[in-house]
Amino acid sequence: SLSPLVPILETPLPLLLPIPKGPLSPSVPCPHTSPYPQTSPATVLGRCQRPPATSSPWRGSASTITACAASPPPSPTSRPSPTSTSGTAPPWGGGGGSGSNPPSSSFNPCPLPACSRNQLTSLPACLCLLPLRVLNAGNNRLAQLPENIGALGALRQLDVSCNELRALPASVGQLKSLRDLNLRRNQLTVLPRELSELPLVRLDFSCNRVVAIPRCYRRLRHLQIILADNNPLQSPPAQVCLKGKVHIFKYLHLKAEAATAARPPPTW
Repeated sequence: SLSPLVPILETPLPLLLPIPKGPLSPSVPCPHTSPYPQTSPATVLGRCQRPPATSSPWRGSASTITACAASPPPSPTSRPSPTSTSGTAPPWGGGGGSGSNPPSSSFNPCPLPACSRNQLTSLPACLCLLPLRVLNAGNNRLAQLPENIGALGALRQLDVSCNELRALPASVGQLKSLRDLNLRRNQLTVLPRELSELPLVRLDFSCNRVVAIPRCYRRLRHLQIILADNNPLQSPPAQVCLKGKVHIFKYLHLKAEAATAARPPPTW
């Protein structure tokens, strides 16, 4: 009799899936998910997972200029130099929140965190020991610049606008690579004569208290843009400055010739 076998034949057979051969990809979940709870992050029943990522040694944080200047450079083992073969690491600054790569030779050799729009009252002297090409310290409360700022021999752009500067140190005349100088919205009353020795292309000292432009500024032969509005200028007069660089330089040349002609001849 087949009656005892009928319940067995009517029972549906379980669906058997082929078991894949070879190792599974770490990023592809295993189709045979186990109903049991996972016991370990490294060993999981029924599901293949990627091991937890370790913290990167390249991550850093430097939100202030003091942190960038005071923090020691990373060791050569954790951050090798792409160009140098010596045992010391290059003094580049730290990056933002995400991992940062070593800068290439076409970029600033020491990228500095943005130190503008803060409440800085001074800049650290050790900042001038970095191979900076751009320094933006605008919108702060700086009352003076470091005396050794002339050590930034590779600096091409300096922005110290919207501060409380009353004078510039004489060492600015040593910035032989400076092309762009922004002194807008400070409290300057005198422009240093040392600026006439720089290869400036753009000079902005608008919104200050400057009374006269030194006659030696006529030697700024690379200068293309000069902004001098909103100053109580008397030499040259404000109406001359409003006409642009050509009229300013012409006025300075005439003043220099008049001073030379009025000079008494030497007595032998």
